[in-house]
Amino acid sequence: MVNKFNVSRAPMPMALAIAPNGAITGAFTGSVTEKQLAGAMVSRCMEKCLKALQAGKMVLLCVQNKKTASTTRPCKGSASSRVTPATSRSRRSSCSTPPTAPKRSS
Repeated sequence: MVNKFNVSRAPMPMALAIAPNGAITGAFTGSVTEKQLAGAMVSRCMEKCLKALQAGKMVLLCVQNKKTASTTRPCKGSASSRVTPATSRSRRSSCSTPPTAPKRSS
């Protein structure tokens, strides 16, 4: 586990919160509180974003609600940037649930 998540130089003891897709959603040293663990429970959208960021990929996230003046224009702009000449294998990934920011402790 230490090698898989590249945490050999991290202070120990340490607990990692890991999403089902393998993304690290929280890293805690020392004792961990219930509140910290609850903060590491994130939405599927946040899991996807964190997984991509942790793999060194760029993430472009379009966030809006019903009050957004033009609900289609922002997402059309982000959709047009999905595929670039350098990476024609980019995949579309939409998230329907709003993400919550993971709480991290140092």
